[in-house]
Amino acid sequence: MLPTQLSSSHFSEQNLRAVIIDLLVAGTDTTLSTVRWAILYLAKHPEVQARVQREIDQEVPRDSLLFYYERNKLPYLEAVIHEVHRIVSLAPFATAHVASADTMLDGYLIPKGTVVVPHLEFCHKASQFWDQPNEFNPDHFLNPDGSFNNRREGFLPFGIGRRVCVGEGLAKVEIFVFLTALLQNFTFSPPQGETLKTERDPDVLVMNVPKPYRVVIEERQSVKRNE
Repeated sequence: MLPTQLSSSHFSEQNLRAVIIDLLVAGTDTTLSTVRWAILYLAKHPEVQARVQREIDQEVPRDSLLFYYERNKLPYLEAVIHEVHRIVSLAPFATAHVASADTMLDGYLIPKGTVVVPHLEFCHKASQFWDQPNEFNPDHFLNPDGSFNNRREGFLPFGIGRRVCVGEGLAKVEIFVFLTALLQNFTFSPPQGETLKTERDPDVLVMNVPKPYRVVIEERQSVKRNE
């Protein structure tokens, strides 16, 4: 039960349960879909995958995992993850808002009470923000010296402002840890004779999720365990 001082407020036990369910259900599905997209793009771009693996091999001792707070050791992996977020735009539209007052925006009048739905995918594909908006290019998130650039204008995969995705922190940790472990131990490639396509599943309307695809998963020889 919630403490007495909370049970009589607007925040009820029912509210708490609903939030927890949202975090578990929505967070699991979105993280899974993002990892699936990442594996697809890495299998399709073996040179990018190989560069990530070299970085991991240099920074992560064999038979150990990297903690999220050590992510600054893997700037290229961070750039790859952010580029996956950008080009995929898993949630193409942010949470709807309502204009609280008549507002002029870039010469357009938005009357009070108007429902406004931010188009995040448009920002992620806008040429004024990205050199190659329609191409998978992790260099979008690298500085000239190779360090990670996490302050790119026009990058809003989790929304922005007070209503930013409540699961952003958890999602970042999960995706980073999962991909580090997977790429440390396995290599992903297309089946022989097949060409991977980065197509979205048209049957899923709310999110951009990948169509079912096949990849070959091989254990990396350099990190095989002694039996």
